Amino acid sequence: MITAERRLALTDLIEEQAVFTVESLAHRFGISTQTVRRDLRALEGQGLLRRTYGGAVVRGVASSPELAFHTREEAYRPQKEAIARATLRLLTPGQTVMFDASSTVLHLARLLPADFEGTAVVNALPVAYELGRKTKLNVTFLGGTLRRSSLSFVGPLAESALRKLYVDTALISAKGCSASHGLTEANPYEAQLKEYVVTRSKTVLALIDSSKLERTALVQFGTADCVHTLITDWGARPEAVEALRQAGVTVVIAEDPAEHWRTG
Repeated sequence: MITAERRLALTDLIEEQAVFTVESLAHRFGISTQTVRRDLRALEGQGLLRRTYGGAVVRGVASSPELAFHTREEAYRPQKEAIARATLRLLTPGQTVMFDASSTVLHLARLLPADFEGTAVVNALPVAYELGRKTKLNVTFLGGTLRRSSLSFVGPLAESALRKLYVDTALISAKGCSASHGLTEANPYEAQLKEYVVTRSKTVLALIDSSKLERTALVQFGTADCVHTLITDWGARPEAVEALRQAGVTVVIAEDPAEHWRTG
């Protein structure tokens, strides 16, 4: 296992259990304790964990650790489904589309018509499963190392595959989005892959629910002006929307289904 892949696996392992000793990590990966300590120092420098005497504690374990994928899938579900419906109208059949590993993009994958034609590039198991059911859609899956917390594949192998690809449209989300700090992610490996996606896409559609606006996560993977269209929900503050528009981003506000029901 190369260093980058080992550190990615190490990060996910600590996210799951939170606390390990150096000796247990060395045994787990079949490496020396000196190598473990180097890895922990590097990950601490990236803000992913904090070290303690004889072990490591994941960053934020006492406050706000990254939520598991299935938990995130249910959070703000009406907003995410509305964003997915609004984004669906922006897709053109026949294109090559990159689907990221976010729960909002998963909702879009489920809504995609069964006869939608084109090519999809994916790096997440749940998204690949949904798109694999669309019989007229060609699906290309990126390799890499599995992050269990997001069910996505990232790391050097995924990045190497992506560097050879260009897509018409990228569908991405983020942990944070603002006019001043752009698009940010909590995990450097996810951020690195998304940075490649942004630079290899003609059009970037950002699917960002309102809880992520005006927030900043650990790693920036794109400035605000790299987004062509941002699709958010009715909970977005007008000031946040206006700041993004001033930065050159087209902002689409998804319709509140409850409001439509009350007035329809």
